[in-house]
Amino acid sequence: MPTSAYFEQVFEINPQLVETLNEVYTASFPPEQRADLAGELRSLNLQRDALFVARENQAYLGFGILRWLPGCSLFALDYLAVNPQQRGRQLGSGLLADLKTFAFARSGGLIFEVEPADEGCQAQRRIAFYQRHGGRIISGAQAYRMPNLACSGSLPMWLMWIPADPQRPDLSGRALCDCIQEIYTHLYGKLADDPLLAQVLQYCGCVP
Repeated sequence: MPTSAYFEQVFEINPQLVETLNEVYTASFPPEQRADLAGELRSLNLQRDALFVARENQAYLGFGILRWLPGCSLFALDYLAVNPQQRGRQLGSGLLADLKTFAFARSGGLIFEVEPADEGCQAQRRIAFYQRHGGRIISGAQAYRMPNLACSGSLPMWLMWIPADPQRPDLSGRALCDCIQEIYTHLYGKLADDPLLAQVLQYCGCVP
């Protein structure tokens, strides 16, 4: 169904915006994949990172966050979320289009985590959504894991990316290892000697 919503980049974050986006956030991600959104938004450098929102009649229907990864010249798509009651209106596609435009003008593209296809139908639909928009599964990162944000441990995930140049070869080798380190540093605040990071790098074939 077509949408009458509009999409815009946000340059000022206020408490009302945080509260509204948090409702979308908690409805879109399980606890083990959720950080403190208020803290996430406050930590954005809006001269470098980006927050885009979908709006209609002053209501916020969805949002997307990009974080700059300087060590691999890509943006991490930290979160892309749409109010579950508003899905099917192409809001996710509209947000992703603006996020891609922003990232492609400034970098080599987007990299992001997705649940593995064997997690079920929802994971498969999410992967297919990104593939329709140019996303590729990074074959060397199918043993990747993200930290569990609700308790200790980690969660199996895949890495995907959308390169600005569709002819660019897939990420592999040192370039992939650098991206994994950057994700752990800039999304999760992990240090270079973090044990889980070391384990993930080993799983993905990154050896000293």
